[in-house]
Amino acid sequence: MASSPTFSPPCGPVTGWTDWPGGGRIVRATGIRYAEAARFEAPRPAADRIKV
Repeated sequence: MASSPTFSPPCGPVTGWTDWPGGGRIVRATGIRYAEAARFEAPRPAADRIKV
């Protein structure tokens, strides 16, 4: 059983998956939060979730 790749960016932990299209290895991840905004406001960078 293959393990899922994990990443630790400032936005919080991210778990991805590996695809093998055409024999090549591609690591993918989705759901990475990069911005936030209230309704009808311009987006601003998402706050970091790592506690220091």
